[in-house]
This record gives sequence, structure tokens and C-alpha cells, in this order.
Amino acid sequence: MKNSKFLSLITTVLLTASACAPVYIPTMHNVPVLKEKGEVQGQVWASTSGFDLQASYMNTDRTAVMGALSVSSGGSENKHVYLEGGYGILNTGNDHLTLSAFGGLAAGAAAGKGSFTINGTPYTTTGNSFILKPFVQGNLGFQSRYFNIGLSSRFAWVQFLALEVNGEKQDPPSYFFAEPLAYVSLGGERLKVNANLGISFPVNTGSIGIDYFPGMFGVGVQYIFRERK
Repeated sequence: MKNSKFLSLITTVLLTASACAPVYIPTMHNVPVLKEKGEVQGQVWASTSGFDLQASYMNTDRTAVMGALSVSSGGSENKHVYLEGGYGILNTGNDHLTLSAFGGLAAGAAAGKGSFTINGTPYTTTGNSFILKPFVQGNLGFQSRYFNIGLSSRFAWVQFLALEVNGEKQDPPSYFFAEPLAYVSLGGERLKVNANLGISFPVNTGSIGIDYFPGMFGVGVQYIFRERK
């Protein structure tokens, strides 16, 4: 009986996901774990948001800049391209504490297509969007030579500059999204394998008139470049 309920739940989730045409897709957080001026952190992700390429650079003893490119890998059904950049401050007083805060801006476009069936009749829904997304992000974790673990929370104002659903233009809405995420990295001092898991949801909205992807999961590789002394 329990297995039957579980299978029914999984089936419902999959059918719901296939019916969506997401016009907003959350991306993997860029979490710098840099400690010294001049260090560069590069990361590559395969994730629910597609393919993410990230970099960060510690430009002073306590601040860093970061940037990212996210593109879809889901073929013609659901695709997107986002660019983002940010600037923030990092705690460097403790070798094992990862504590930082960033502010940034993302922009990009997405197109989604979903299919579903009602009483044997197939239907298709489509969506296209262009967004501007200012955000703030806080990161807290434990760092060692061989592994990093922590939490990252991003709060974003998603402003649609253009929105089209089923071929009809819509009045561009805006939503406030919360996006908490947990991360873990394992490996050597410079090269590590990463995994992230998080959720994305609108805050203080009775109903939301767009399709969006509510989860974040990804695996990737991280490398830290250091200047020779």
C-alpha cells in the first residue's frame, strides 16, 4: 500500500513537471571559498539549470568579484541563457570558516514547452521570457583542505521585462524569490568535486502566474588558482 502511494506521488510529480513551460529557472549559486588576495576560483556544473560556468576573483584582502554563465542542456523543449555578476565581502580571519555576503545582478532569457493530456486530448503550453534579477546572497560553511560544507541563501527580485505565454504577450510581472541551498565539496587542496541541493520558491504571493522550476541540484568540479610566491 505504501509503495502504491509512493508511486502515485512520483507519477503526479512527473506529470506536473512535464506539463510546465518554465520561464524562470534558478541557477547554481556561486559560493567563493577564497582566502587570499589574487586567488581565482573556477567551477563547472551539470545541473537542473543546465550547464553552469562560474568564476570568482579575490581582488583585495577581504573582497571578491564573481561572474557566471548558465545555459540550458534540455534541447529545444526548455532552454535558457543567463549572465550574472556580483561583488562581496569575505571573512578571512578564520581558516575554517566560510562566511561571505554578495550582491549582484543577473539577466537573461528563457523559453519553455510543456505537454499534457486531458481526457485523451493532448495539449501543449509554451512560454518565453526575458528577466532582470538583482539579488543578495549569504554564505556560511566549514572549510578544510579536503572538504567544504555549508549553506547558501539567495534572495532575488525577479523582474520580467518581457513575457509571452502560448503566443500571447503578458503584462510583465515581478516576484520575490527565496533560494536556500546546501553544498558539499570533496577532494584535494585545490581540486574538488562539488554537489549542491536546494529549492526555489516565491515569497508573499497568494498565487503565481508563471511556470518556474522549483528545485536546484547539480554536480561539478571546482579548482582554485593561486599566485606563485
